Amino acid sequence: MKAFLLSKLKLSEDEFARTSLLALLFFLLVNGIFFGRNARDSIFLVKVGLAALPYAYMLNAVIAIGSAAVYAMFVDKLDRFKFVRAVLILFIATLATVVLGLKTEWMWFYWATYSLIQVVWLMSLMMFWTFAADFFDAVQAKRIFPLVGMGGLVGMITSGLVAKPLVKTFGTEKLFIAWAVLLGAGLLVVAALARYRPKAPPGKAARKAPKLSQWQQFLEGFRNVRRTPLLVNMVVLILALWLVFTLIDYQFSQVARANFTKEVNGVAMTDKDALTSFLGIFRSWAGACCLLFQIFLTPLAIRKLGVTGAMTLHPAFLLFSIGSMIVSFGFASACVTKFGDHVLLYTATDVAYQLLFNPIPPAQRGRARAFVEGYIKPFSMGLAGAALLLLVELKLEPAQIAACNFGLAAVWFVATILLRKNYLKAVVSNLQAAPQAGVPVLSALSIENAEATVREMEQRLKSANQEDISFAIEYFLFIKYEPAAALCVPLLEHANPEVRRMACRAIGQIGGRDMLTHLEDRLGDPHPDVVREALAGFRRLGSEEQIMALEILRMHPDIGVVAEAVETEAEIGGFDGILSTAEMLKRWAKSEDPRELELLASILGRLRIKSFLPTLLEMARHANPKISRAAVRSLTAFKDERVIPALVDALRDDILFPHVQRYFASCGEHLRTTILLAYRQEVSRRRVKLRFLAAIARNTKWDPTDLLLQEIHSDEPAIRDLCVVSLAQRIDGRLPAEEAVRILKREIEHWIRIETLREHLLGLCRTDRARDVTNYVFDQEARDACKLVFIELGFLSDRLTLQRVYRNAVHGAPAERALALEALENMGDLKPWTGILLPVLNGAMVEARREFLKHVPDAHFDVGRTLEDLVARPYEYMISAILYVWKDNPDPARRDLVASLRSHSSALVREHAAAVQITDGGLKTHADP
Repeated sequence: MKAFLLSKLKLSEDEFARTSLLALLFFLLVNGIFFGRNARDSIFLVKVGLAALPYAYMLNAVIAIGSAAVYAMFVDKLDRFKFVRAVLILFIATLATVVLGLKTEWMWFYWATYSLIQVVWLMSLMMFWTFAADFFDAVQAKRIFPLVGMGGLVGMITSGLVAKPLVKTFGTEKLFIAWAVLLGAGLLVVAALARYRPKAPPGKAARKAPKLSQWQQFLEGFRNVRRTPLLVNMVVLILALWLVFTLIDYQFSQVARANFTKEVNGVAMTDKDALTSFLGIFRSWAGACCLLFQIFLTPLAIRKLGVTGAMTLHPAFLLFSIGSMIVSFGFASACVTKFGDHVLLYTATDVAYQLLFNPIPPAQRGRARAFVEGYIKPFSMGLAGAALLLLVELKLEPAQIAACNFGLAAVWFVATILLRKNYLKAVVSNLQAAPQAGVPVLSALSIENAEATVREMEQRLKSANQEDISFAIEYFLFIKYEPAAALCVPLLEHANPEVRRMACRAIGQIGGRDMLTHLEDRLGDPHPDVVREALAGFRRLGSEEQIMALEILRMHPDIGVVAEAVETEAEIGGFDGILSTAEMLKRWAKSEDPRELELLASILGRLRIKSFLPTLLEMARHANPKISRAAVRSLTAFKDERVIPALVDALRDDILFPHVQRYFASCGEHLRTTILLAYRQEVSRRRVKLRFLAAIARNTKWDPTDLLLQEIHSDEPAIRDLCVVSLAQRIDGRLPAEEAVRILKREIEHWIRIETLREHLLGLCRTDRARDVTNYVFDQEARDACKLVFIELGFLSDRLTLQRVYRNAVHGAPAERALALEALENMGDLKPWTGILLPVLNGAMVEARREFLKHVPDAHFDVGRTLEDLVARPYEYMISAILYVWKDNPDPARRDLVASLRSHSSALVREHAAAVQITDGGLKTHADP
């Protein structure tokens, strides 16, 4: 039975326990609330009268706001469980006081009872939903809160059915005792919920907050509301909702009292017990309708319309029903309006309203709810009382009061329409972006107390700690402190080569020509890095007189030092230096020593002399990979069309690829035609073409958008994907809608097909190892597909929002993921696609396929066709994973497909295909290609 319930309610075992207990607690609270409301309303209308009701509304506002202030002082500062237990005990004591006070028949106590019951009612619901929200994240809450709400609806029905026999047997006043008993049972349920206590209760985070007065707390809540557009919208909505509710309640009380009032000996007498029984039965039937609505329609409304869409149902209905009261006011129209108001208030509106608080950070949620419900809600009821007094004073007819209420319902309806935008903004703002880097330390030090910092750094240069010395030199280089060059001279003799290198760097960058002799002494340093740093200083400070000091370095054992020396000699030696270097390079070009040829190739790139281009192009085809790679790296220093073919060919090399990619990304407009021609001629080499396009796509000198828009229609998935990513980075705005939708459909279909194939393969897996391999490979493909889908969605909606949604939906913690999915569902311009994406992200592939076929009827998710498509693509790891699973599941129907994979370009695929054939008994005796 339990398993059946779990499957039908779509709950995990842990969720089932929490949901059941919370629903039971809500049942007890609501059952008691309706006992109390029925008794209170009946007693007040009989003992005090209908004319006093507007004043009672205003008194309620004052007392409820004061109670809310006290509530807000503790709700986020105490442990949540202790707070709930304390409040329930306080409410039990309050009800006991009411029962005893009513026996006195003091007139003022009837007023006090009306307001005290209102406070217990409002605070009970406020406390419950704050408590319940701690147990679930945003996505869970959307699914579970309607189920929890059913407990309250059953309590509503039960209270109506039980109220009449209780009143008949014990009297109206004893309903308050029944309520107290139910609250006592609630204490036991709270104790049972303690074992499911959330790991990080929101109350703990706020304990260190400074104590504030009630006025300061009110101001803090007001500022919090003003800063949050969602809360501002909710304030307007709550004001309108409870104004309308109060006016409807007043007119319903008016017709109900009139219906149970009869003249006895010329005196109008109201039957108190009959009125209480009627209210109980009325609310019981309304509760039964609420239960049916909650089971069948509330989840559907929230799923189809979203949280904010579900909020529009209530005011939309009231616009029609209040309109009927304007046309024909009477018992029937008032009851229909009150009945519908009751049903929608406690179903779709209540659940959706509670979900509106989910985007509020947990540490602020309790105070935000206390401010909105504790201040705004009672204030709106008090305002309604004042409005009623004014309307009665103006001697307006009931239909005219209904007309005023119609205007308020219209304001409420508009507020719900505007809610979507602010709700989405709140959800997205709660998705935390990556933390921004702070101000660099050196920048801060250069501004803060500069003189003292310089003195401190000068002392660090004398430290025995290498890190202190390096940091001090970095600081002096950052602020270009020239006197530091002289302070670094003693460090040239330091035992640590890194310190000597940093000292050379400081002297070369901030020293003068008088420091050159110190650098010259370091040319004989045993550590190559120190020599290279000294040569870098020579290039800045040296002149032709120092050429002789450099010639000895041509025979240095470190190739990097030789290259730096030759480059420095050519740079500072003027025409004589170039001639001297050229003669030496010509001799090396005729050498057969690989070391000299590699050195030559490296140096020619540094010198950038075009007359050496033919030599470099020839060396780029050398059989020795070290020489050819050095030549290609040097070719990237020349922006000349003659080097393009050699560099395109070098894209095959994984080591050279980054160098060549940077070259094509920086080529100017004068090479554009040559590069595009070379790309179009690249047909057969798939990998080279992909890398070439990736390099072109990164070009910063001219716009390759036209090429990307052409290649987005390529038959190669990898090229299409690259074009999508590159266009998303380049285009400021959106693709044409039709094109964006076309590529989005294609990628979503691919994603669903991949996940469908994964489901199929996991069903074939016989070992945990096979399942792990399958999930590992398909997880990577699914992540890539997901990333592309979100990029493509960016062509149709706000990119920045989607980036944050993607980051949190894929990589965020469960709570952040829940908010991300909620944000995605509420992005109105993506509504056709969220119905597909949310099931895919949640692993509900049957629903995802069904939703996708509604938009693309000719799509297919046949596993066989998906396999054929994959085999034709370069998905070697995925194909190998499929073969790995097939190895344990022989199937003659797959023999031809497996045999074709024996000639696949990937050795890994060929190996797994052979393994499948051996297992399947279909291995052919032919050489492996």
